[in-house]
Amino acid sequence: FYFRILGEMSTSLLIRSTVVTVPVSRSPVSSWDSCSCSRRRGVLGVASSSSSLKASASSSLSSSHAEARRSFMFVPYGAPLQASVPTITCDGLVPGAALQLTHWTNNDTPEELYADTSTEIAFNFLKSSKYAERYEKAGVVNNHYDGDGVFSAFALLEPEKALQHEELLTAAAAVGDFGESPSEEAVKLNAAIETIGAQHDDDEMAYEHAFRLLPEMLDNLDAFSDLYEASWDAINDGYRALHSGKVTIELCGDVAIVREPCDAARLAPEALHRGLCEMGADGLSAKACQRVVRARRTSHSDEYLMEVEKPGHGWVKRLARRQTIMDADGGEMAETLNRAFDLGDTFQPGGEGGLVALCKTATGVRGVTPLDVADFIREHKL
Repeated sequence: FYFRILGEMSTSLLIRSTVVTVPVSRSPVSSWDSCSCSRRRGVLGVASSSSSLKASASSSLSSSHAEARRSFMFVPYGAPLQASVPTITCDGLVPGAALQLTHWTNNDTPEELYADTSTEIAFNFLKSSKYAERYEKAGVVNNHYDGDGVFSAFALLEPEKALQHEELLTAAAAVGDFGESPSEEAVKLNAAIETIGAQHDDDEMAYEHAFRLLPEMLDNLDAFSDLYEASWDAINDGYRALHSGKVTIELCGDVAIVREPCDAARLAPEALHRGLCEMGADGLSAKACQRVVRARRTSHSDEYLMEVEKPGHGWVKRLARRQTIMDADGGEMAETLNRAFDLGDTFQPGGEGGLVALCKTATGVRGVTPLDVADFIREHKL
């Protein structure tokens, strides 16, 4: 089955030579909160009413957590943990911590607290009386700076304030770690936090800066537009490109094909996620895609540069709500594709997708289409 986003028109379902039109909702490009995946499930499965969250926040927080005065310590990646109090490693996996609240690979986060993002795990911790007394004055540690790290640590440091904004913080964590697009506000908040990180060469200084501004951001995000507007504009440009048909998404079974012209910017993960969400192929859908093939035409109309990657949440091996993504070795996949299509060493491991990148072509490819590659990946479950 192949699906394609066709701008303001409709999604077409192609079965061999027969085209069946499937109407889809087309909200205004600027209205991200009306994204169909948010309407279907609430934002990331969290109660969609912020007022109800605020009303229940105080009752959800145990007295020990409410009185907790935890401190934060940044531990550079690979450095030994030195602390005189019990510590909680939040998001980053810091060896030696007494409790892990992280979704990183090989974590030992307690099953009753586990969730797909570290921020969700932190909120589960806050609502659990089992851990309250032991860790009310614990040190909170992390070894890298990113949105999920900031939001999860903030939840442990400022639990009452965080619980008032649980929906937003949880959604923003999924933007940063998975490239998802649950709401406009979440996308903007994560972009602001990422901008703060980019302003500092030192992650510890970035955390101090973020912790200082985050309470006000949660109350009045519009006042920090200088921190998010550039990223927000780039993401929105990508979604407009989907709506106009300049960039298209097709589904070949559980493989998504993203076609981009040579003069278009790389489609932002958040825009790609929203497109997949509207097609019922995002990570929270039963028919979630397992692979993404990005295809960009070169100056030659019959030549493509291609990348193969996992969907945004695909780097997390232990998932609670999102669909599990098949693991793969990018080097082995590149070798398999090269042999299958007689491409020498054109496909190589890596790509621009960061943690979800698998392999890419080093040069433009002729005679092999993105659909050929997607179909082979689907058929052979690469």
